[in-house]
Amino acid sequence: MNVDLLVQIDRFVDDYFPGWVECSLLDADGNRHVFVEKAPVVSADHLRPDSAYPQPCTIRCMLEEEWTDPRGRRAARIDTGLPWSIESIAGQSRFVVLAEQIVPWSG
Repeated sequence: MNVDLLVQIDRFVDDYFPGWVECSLLDADGNRHVFVEKAPVVSADHLRPDSAYPQPCTIRCMLEEEWTDPRGRRAARIDTGLPWSIESIAGQSRFVVLAEQIVPWSG
């Protein structure tokens, strides 16, 4: 099922069309993952270098599984590689996040 993953745009990195931003995700273990993506893919706002940062955004992803972890938190395994081939700068696309970090697909 497609869902939106709540992440944060930390900064504008390149104004080469259509504009590129750096986004970050804190996974369920508190590890930070960084993505560099086209601004229109993660935000409906017209982002520029002088826009206010950080700001919230979403990455479309595939929800693979949900469960309650040993600490009683709702967790989810997601894949940002689906449907739009988005990977972290480390080449990772599968993450375990808290269920509160995902929302129904707005499309």
